Order: sequence, then C-alpha cells, then structure tokens
Amino acid sequence: MKQPNYIFVLIAVLFSACWEKADVPLPRQEPKMVLAAFLSPEDTFRVYLTNTNPIQAALPDSPNFITNAMVFLSDGQDTVQLQTDPIINKAYVLPNSSFPILPGKTYYLQAKANGYPSISAKCTVPKYKLPAQGVVTNVYRYSTGGSDTLTNIWHTWIDLAGSKDYYRINNWIIDSNRVLNTMNDFQLSAGAGEFVSDVDQDGGKLEMRMDRFGGASIEFGVDRYMVSYIMSVDENYYRYHLSIFNYSGDLPFGFQENIYTNVSGGLGIFAAYRKDIKRVLIK
Repeated sequence: MKQPNYIFVLIAVLFSACWEKADVPLPRQEPKMVLAAFLSPEDTFRVYLTNTNPIQAALPDSPNFITNAMVFLSDGQDTVQLQTDPIINKAYVLPNSSFPILPGKTYYLQAKANGYPSISAKCTVPKYKLPAQGVVTNVYRYSTGGSDTLTNIWHTWIDLAGSKDYYRINNWIIDSNRVLNTMNDFQLSAGAGEFVSDVDQDGGKLEMRMDRFGGASIEFGVDRYMVSYIMSVDENYYRYHLSIFNYSGDLPFGFQENIYTNVSGGLGIFAAYRKDIKRVLIK
C-alpha cells in the first residue's frame, strides 16, 4: 500500500494555521517623560519636558510639553529648583543665582510631574573647551550659475591628548549688516558630519570638512562671514545627536525607538558642552 506523504500533510497544516484570525492585545504603555536638557557654562540652561506617545495613538502634530513639573539641578552638594522660563514658557530655566555651572563638574537632574514616573539623569561638563584660535578654518564659496553656490569649509585642530574628546562645529553664513541667528541666515550644518571624536586619534590632528550647495547668492560689494559654534561636548551629547541624525522617523521618542538616552525612568537626554565662537571673512 502506498504510504501517505506526511511532508505535504504538514505543510497543509502549517499554512492553514497561518490564516487563522488571532486577536493579540497590544501591551499597554504608560506615558513617560521625555527630557531635553543641555548644560554649559557659556549658555543659559533650559530644560524641556514632553511625553511619550502610546503605540495605539496617532502621532501628534507637535510635542506635548509638560509645564507643571518640578525640576531640580544638583552638583552633589547643593540643589536648586528650576523655574518656568519667562521667555519660553514651555521650558524650565536655571534662575539667576549663585549656582554656577563649572567645567569638569558632574551635575544631577531630577524631574517630577503628576501622572508620570519621576526621571533622573547626570552628566559631566567637559573640563576643557576647544578655543576658537586653536582651529584653523578655510572657507571658499563659488558661484555655480544662477543663484546656486558651492561652499567648501575645512576646520583643522590638534586634539587634547590623554582623554576622550568629542567635538561639534556648527556653521552659519551671515551678511556684514546682519546679526547671527536671524531668519535669513544660511545655516551650513551638515548633520552627522558636524561631529568628530578622537577615537584612535588621541592627541592627533583632527579635521572636519563640509561641502554644501545652496544658500544666498554671491553679492559683490557685500562682505559675508562664516560664524562657527566650536563646541567640546560630552559623550552623551555626541551619542545622542548621532542617533538622532541616523533616525528616519517623525518623532524619535513617540515610540520606544533606538534613540540614545541616559535618562532613568523616562527617555531623552541630559548632556553637557563647552562653546566658543569664531568669525571668518569669506573670500
């Protein structure tokens, strides 16, 4: 007697199982706070708090800012409560007080708000900053026809030996008759290309090169300058921004995505940086 083909029987069973309707409940996600806070001796310290978006919910048009939280900053000895920013009412700001932000020091941030788990994070301010005079910068702009231009930028500097160092340089082109950060300025940021680390290059010569098309056309008789934010950043700042630039979605913390975070009890980032500013005439 011919034996049945058990292989075909097994395949039929498997495929029939694949077509069965299954109601699998999605896990319930409690909302968490999302932190964005960057600490520097050279800038005003502001903290922004939003929340995560549950899997079942549609993505919001804009972040939902949490404005009723209590936010505290500590240096391990003294603690100060941040206040609602009178200028940006969606932020919390370090009040003008005798609470200095010092290079090389570690700071601790805590936030509490009704309906959310408390969050905490820490970071250490870089001890040294890369001075503007220590960076050699060359900028060239070429007209490519019509209103298009090509901008070439080279920054080079010598890394500080004996420590892990991370850098960011952000560039703007402005006219001589305007100030930095106006709406018409042409920003030459290059995403992840703005960041450099000294991994395998400790104490060596580092270089950052950017080639960008676009921006305001070349006007004869008008001086143009490139203004650079030259930043020494901590590892948290470096890793977080690289993960953001490599993210392809809409809201990185809307869901539990693989965005770098150093926040306990929630998501987001608490990081530190030092900053200097350089101004170069474009030839």
